[in-house]
Amino acid sequence: MNDASASKPRIVRLDPAWPVEPGPRFRGLVWNHPTLKDGTLITTSQVMEFHGGRIVTRSGSIYLLGRTYVSERHASQKAGVPAEEAASNTTALGLHVIDLESDDLSALDTHPLSRTPENGAT
Repeated sequence: MNDASASKPRIVRLDPAWPVEPGPRFRGLVWNHPTLKDGTLITTSQVMEFHGGRIVTRSGSIYLLGRTYVSERHASQKAGVPAEEAASNTTALGLHVIDLESDDLSALDTHPLSRTPENGAT
């Protein structure tokens, strides 16, 4: 890694993403997070600011929103999930949603900041 890439800020993306209540908060798959594995389903803390496709949460995290849908059902339907399964897709698929505002992250399967995948760690 060279000095230029070391100083470049990490862009954390939620894609796909949709708003959830109570909120305003967003849920979606997180990518390029400093500690969570790519593709982890999360719910952000409360959104405090929205600027051109980016949200800033109460915890100070900044997320770039990718494909954004009006609801989980809408996101599921766009992904080709049958309508009868789309009502509660995360529950139907047995996916656990990590709530970044209230869940204890200490037991999660994460990678420490010093051993992120882009640093060559496996």
